[in-house]
Amino acid sequence: MSCCGSPNSDAAQGSASNPFVVRQGSTFEFTLRFFRNGSPRDLSDRTGTAHLRASPGLGGTALAEFDVTIRDPQTGSGRGRVDVRLGATVTAYPQIAAGDYVFDVELTLDADPDDVIATDTFYLRLLPEVTL
Repeated sequence: MSCCGSPNSDAAQGSASNPFVVRQGSTFEFTLRFFRNGSPRDLSDRTGTAHLRASPGLGGTALAEFDVTIRDPQTGSGRGRVDVRLGATVTAYPQIAAGDYVFDVELTLDADPDDVIATDTFYLRLLPEVTL
């Protein structure tokens, strides 16, 4: 067993069998890229949100809110890119207990809040901080 390896390296990163893994007190960040008909999608007219929850569904209380930043400008290599981040102060003990959590990312059209692009559910494992 390796120190920080994925539980199942054949599964997609962030899936239930291969969750993102972060240690309490560390920053968690990654980039998503959205496509439409095979081309990177222009997201300049959208706002992003994501919430960390203990379980999926409407009943789960949001434990933390991610910083979701749509790359600006939405041209060239930045087109379709969204940065997702959970800061070290948010993941630190005692704000969030070590354990398994879920989240998704939603991008809402600024002119029409009912027009939402959503990702599948992502899974995150928060490892306990030993030295406080």
